[in-house]
Amino acid sequence: MKLTTIIGARPQIIKASALSRAIRNNFSDKLEEVIIHTSSNVELAEAGGRVRSELAQSLLYLKHDLSEEANRVGYFSSMDDLPAGYPDATA
Repeated sequence: MKLTTIIGARPQIIKASALSRAIRNNFSDKLEEVIIHTSSNVELAEAGGRVRSELAQSLLYLKHDLSEEANRVGYFSSMDDLPAGYPDATA
């Protein structure tokens, strides 16, 4: 099973490291962790348009690739009303 950990600012990275270590040490045979680093709001504000566009594209791809159960539960439901603009499938 895959587990996606989405982190942004440094405090989240520090807190998530303990969780990632526990997953790796105790559940590596059952869980595969994928870490997505979104940067902090300051980093995003200072980043160029290309970087923000790449992040938006990655999040849209992630939402598209969710399982049916994750979609039913409502993960990323705040993105449901966004206008389309990226391909329907990942490369």
